[in-house]
Amino acid sequence: MVCSNGMVISESDFGKIHIRHIGFEPEQVKEASRQLVMNTSRIADKIDVWQNTELTSRSRQDFFTDAAKIRFDNPDEGIIRAMSNVRREADRGTDLWTTFNVAQENLIRGGFVNSSTRRNVRPITSIQKDVKFNSQLWDLASTYSESISLN
Repeated sequence: MVCSNGMVISESDFGKIHIRHIGFEPEQVKEASRQLVMNTSRIADKIDVWQNTELTSRSRQDFFTDAAKIRFDNPDEGIIRAMSNVRREADRGTDLWTTFNVAQENLIRGGFVNSSTRRNVRPITSIQKDVKFNSQLWDLASTYSESISLN
């Protein structure tokens, strides 16, 4: 599922819904709509959990490091610092959801200097890479959420 800000939710959480564009039965549309509502509710519940999951400073640093590894082979401290750069005032929280949003925006939009190559990091424009990176980031946040809830 693709959100209006470009965020992609992993299929493992949202699932897949397919309807052929021609030759479909009205019952298929009803069933797909039912699945969409159920899945959307599950995603909203997950986001609520993430919003109520506070991360320690160390956990946030680890998250940004792991997020940087999604796009960069060997991210240095400069890249990791850039991944944690807050671009919007609303993203100043320390919860998992806010941390995820900061990482997602920096991962996809780029716009900072890679200190290793001294080149500007460009935005992701490939749809395949966008979906891949966003899905991996969503899965990373899910993993953090699960590991924190086990402690």
